[in-house]
Amino acid sequence: MAWRVQRLHSQFIVAASSRRTRSPFSFSPSSIDHHPRGRGHHLQQQAWLSSRTSDETLSRLSARQSEEIRPLRSAKRLGRRESDQIAQDIFDARLNDSAKKNRNNVNIDAFVRPRASEPDRKNINEIETFFTTRHSKNRYRGKQASLYSHPRYHESSSSFIASSLNKRSQNKHTPNADAVGFCNKLRNCITIGDTVQLAVDNLDALSPRDTEKVWKHMSTLLGKSSRNTRQHQHATPMKHNEKIEHQLSSLFQHTLIGIETCHPSDLSFIAYALANVIKALPGSRHVERCLNSLLLDISLWEMVQIRSISVMDSLGPKALVSLAWAFATVSQPLHVVMRQSLDVTPFFRGMELTLRERKGQFTSSHLSNIAWSCMTCRVANPLLFNAISTEFVTRRSQEDKGKTEMEDLDAMTLCQLANSFAKAGHYDKELFESISECSIPILSSFEARNFSNLAYAFALAKMNPKCEDGATLFNEIENECMPKLHTASPQNMANLLWAYATLDYHCPDLFHAVTQEAMGRLKEFQPQHLSNVAWALSKYPPSSMEIFDAISQEVVSRGLQSFTAQGLAILAHSFATVGHIHPQFWECIEKAATQKSSEFGGIECARISWSFATIGHPADDLFKAIEKVAIANIGSFNSQGLANLAWAFSSVGYQSMPLFGAVAENFLKMSASQFKPQEMTMLILAFSRLDASHPIIFQEVISRSIAQLDKYTVLDLFNMAISYAKAGHKNDQWMVAIADEVVHRSSSDCQHMHTGMLWAYATTRVSHRKLFHFLCDALLKNLNTLDGEEIASTAWSLASLNHTHHSLFHAMAESSDEAKVNNFNTQSLANMAWAYSTAREAKPLLFDLIANAAITRNDFSPQGISNLLWAFASAGHHNERLFSSMAIKAQQSIDKFNSQAIANLAWAYAVADTDAECLFGNDAFVNKCFQKMDDFDSEGLCQLHQWNIWQKVNSANVLPPTLEKRCRDEMNERSVQHKSWLQKDVMLQLKAMGLEPNEEVLTRSGYSIDAIIEMGDNKIGIEVDGPSHFIGHNPNGSTTLKRRLVTAMDNIPLVSVPFWEWNELQSQEEKHQYLKLKLKMNC
Repeated sequence: MAWRVQRLHSQFIVAASSRRTRSPFSFSPSSIDHHPRGRGHHLQQQAWLSSRTSDETLSRLSARQSEEIRPLRSAKRLGRRESDQIAQDIFDARLNDSAKKNRNNVNIDAFVRPRASEPDRKNINEIETFFTTRHSKNRYRGKQASLYSHPRYHESSSSFIASSLNKRSQNKHTPNADAVGFCNKLRNCITIGDTVQLAVDNLDALSPRDTEKVWKHMSTLLGKSSRNTRQHQHATPMKHNEKIEHQLSSLFQHTLIGIETCHPSDLSFIAYALANVIKALPGSRHVERCLNSLLLDISLWEMVQIRSISVMDSLGPKALVSLAWAFATVSQPLHVVMRQSLDVTPFFRGMELTLRERKGQFTSSHLSNIAWSCMTCRVANPLLFNAISTEFVTRRSQEDKGKTEMEDLDAMTLCQLANSFAKAGHYDKELFESISECSIPILSSFEARNFSNLAYAFALAKMNPKCEDGATLFNEIENECMPKLHTASPQNMANLLWAYATLDYHCPDLFHAVTQEAMGRLKEFQPQHLSNVAWALSKYPPSSMEIFDAISQEVVSRGLQSFTAQGLAILAHSFATVGHIHPQFWECIEKAATQKSSEFGGIECARISWSFATIGHPADDLFKAIEKVAIANIGSFNSQGLANLAWAFSSVGYQSMPLFGAVAENFLKMSASQFKPQEMTMLILAFSRLDASHPIIFQEVISRSIAQLDKYTVLDLFNMAISYAKAGHKNDQWMVAIADEVVHRSSSDCQHMHTGMLWAYATTRVSHRKLFHFLCDALLKNLNTLDGEEIASTAWSLASLNHTHHSLFHAMAESSDEAKVNNFNTQSLANMAWAYSTAREAKPLLFDLIANAAITRNDFSPQGISNLLWAFASAGHHNERLFSSMAIKAQQSIDKFNSQAIANLAWAYAVADTDAECLFGNDAFVNKCFQKMDDFDSEGLCQLHQWNIWQKVNSANVLPPTLEKRCRDEMNERSVQHKSWLQKDVMLQLKAMGLEPNEEVLTRSGYSIDAIIEMGDNKIGIEVDGPSHFIGHNPNGSTTLKRRLVTAMDNIPLVSVPFWEWNELQSQEEKHQYLKLKLKMNC
């Protein structure tokens, strides 16, 4: 055991020396020259350490240990902390070895060399007088001198320790009459002052066990005081009392000596009593603050740890558990009050070794308490947890086999054990299954808090073990806990709901019962409880929003000042998830969140912004505050937080370039494995909404995701396609990969997504016939579920993709009755008309419905007017009322028309041959065309040329000469076309008939005629019209306009050879007869 003690001590020294805070009992080499007593005092302490270590002891140590001690004997410059520690290690180790040989006769001389003269009790009294006098002026605050600072303490300590231990060993079993009297007096003390006064009056005769009783009695009094303070909030605080402070310091110093000198069995009692005092301290009164400053000193508890490790072999299980509990109890107050961290890793490492050596000696209750203590101290010791788990599981197995006696397990032990392992992150499946098996038979004895704790622990561990009958632990908890819900505290109810929601284990009856119980007691709920209840219910929203109404009213009533940033974020996120809109509630959230924004971390920023974006509640000041915090802490965001933040800001239209720049930079730093498919999709969806382009982000997402599309949901694939289309980032390989994945899954659900998917591919101009056929077939089956805008979008997409699906077009036209068309917005009206015109689908009834609806609208954009009229003209559907009404609207907003809209508008009226005096009767339109002359593309110039010819025919305003020539030249260049196989066949037959057709003749009007045949003094133009010249069997707008203008301007009658008529002719004779008939009829 000695080697283990030495190893643990050396590990502890390394851990302790790495702390920033320094013990008040230690002096670093750098501070020697500045110490009040100077270098001489430090060398005196080194000399004392040398005198305590005998030559015989040094000879028994290893070479390395001897090298550590010998410098002390020669008064080398070694830090006070190091010297004290090494001496303490050797002293405790040798004391332990000697004590194991003879428990009742400890031979101190075996390893301690006393000074030449044995100090008497006078020296000890002098030390105490020095220390209490010093601390009557300066309370013990951690950086002040300790007992070690007295020059005569070390001179007397060796013999005093020896005499104290020998005296205790001699009188161990002999009752002390004075001690009995002291205990009786102690019980009669009803105040802290009386207790401390009694202890100080009997300080010389106060044994370590009596000291423990004093602190224990003090903790009892403090507990009563704390309860009274809670009942009487305005109780008058105790005034400053220097006498009590002085006496407490004396008692504390006596306790320090007791910790170093007491019997091992007394050590755990003292530590336990001191921890109980700290636990009972309310901290609001002067004496209590004084106790805090004395007991919450990290050096005190490091001393306890060192002594505990040195005597660990001689301590029983109960004593070890008491020590562990003491460390756990003081760890949090040390951190909160003193801003110090107590590292008890060496102690729990020793516990782990002890537990393995003493198998079977620790009860399950002991194991549970040790696990709880280790978890509470935040010590990462997986070996200890493994040892506890193995011991517990093995013991249950042996009990089942009858090898050991059945242990009487209670609810507290099982719940604490499960909670400790779960909170420590040690998810041992065998242990949790064993706890479940032990818990189910005794669930009827559980109280409401036990159900809550057990469910909470298993939810943290993500486990829900099954029973032999197929039911699960959470089934059993539900059945047993519902009758006891009326005894549950708000925390119990909140934790219970949280546990079931975390495991995604929905129990409607339990949720309803807890909700009903909580409804009448919401005023008792702490902020965290309200947040947890709201979060759990948001995962499984109840049929009635009554509970959310009640929570929102409670929040508005009490305010959100006491909510933490995390609780505030959870509450807002929960209400946004269920879509609960309560204006006052969200105003409360906005105000509190803005005030607490400086406390936000990445998760809080993401949740709050996502909530307000989802609910649609404007909060400019809040988003500005979040933006500032998020940019400063962008590195703390995880993948989900980053995606939610970007999505939220883009959703509300808050396009902060610094923020999105920071998001992009952080995204590029993170690896692909850190992002889930949904997070990647949300991020790219956010960037697609920005005006600024971020091509590197879109390309990076492609490179990270293209090989993992099988992990994306259909919704993710849909959003990806939509995002890339909106952003205008075209990547054919990416879009084809998405299409292949969608077709492979063949999901006919979510027809609304099918409409969007068609739109995305139409926008990016990426063709994928299999995908289009699949989407069209799916839409045809669910057409009755689409609204008017979705129908218009589908028609537009198919027409843009040049994908023919007559059945779907016919069904959409049939489903678009008058009521549905009247609900179209102006863009949908224009898109629908454009789509059917472009797809050459003859649906005159649909066009009439669109025209009637459009005439009544006054909110058309210039682009919408031009597109609508172009569609009607192109389809050859001339509606006089529509063109007349739109002329007035176009004239009023002509300054807002771009070049393409002007060209389409002019061409549409030329095709419709409708009088538009208000639009073209003055110079405004012509001047607008001249201003935008350089903006027209080739198609636009040709359209203007055709309008200009129409105006000349009607003797109306025409284009200026410069623009007219430019339009005519462009028309002449575009009139040269390639011959189709149909045209070649017709020309061949004309030649076979002995006629000499003049092919591709450019006329004065600018049109090119397929062929002109001279028959006597007459010229006949022959036009071979393929499918692109018709909608159904009716000539489209372009064909109609050409025939009219050529006839009027060039005075050449045209003969049309429709493709469907020619295709029906089989033989050459039939074709010749057909041509003769056509020419004869037009001679």
